Amino acid sequence: MRTEARRSTHPGTRRRHEADRRLDREIERSAAEIEALRVAHQRFLAGDLRTPPIDDALRLKRQLRTLRERAHGAAAQFRLTGLEAKLQSNLELFDRRLEARESTLRERGAATG
Repeated sequence: MRTEARRSTHPGTRRRHEADRRLDREIERSAAEIEALRVAHQRFLAGDLRTPPIDDALRLKRQLRTLRERAHGAAAQFRLTGLEAKLQSNLELFDRRLEARESTLRERGAATG
């Protein structure tokens, strides 16, 4: 006799699953936005962008905080922790590279001045 997994038809369960799927999509979108921010940082340091993408970084931090408040499952919490660490790592790397660039420019200015 073959047994099949029964799906819950309770409306609350369906809403929760839909909310989980929506949260998963938003987490995936945030991951893509973190990668886009990393590229924007590189473009700024290369001179392709006039201003650093600071507003994007702040928006992403707020977005991850909001997602964290909505995430109740361990898997979503784990993914968000990883994304927050990746974002923070990217921001620290950008700050170090920017500081090195500014230091080099100051040294060049002092040498010619």
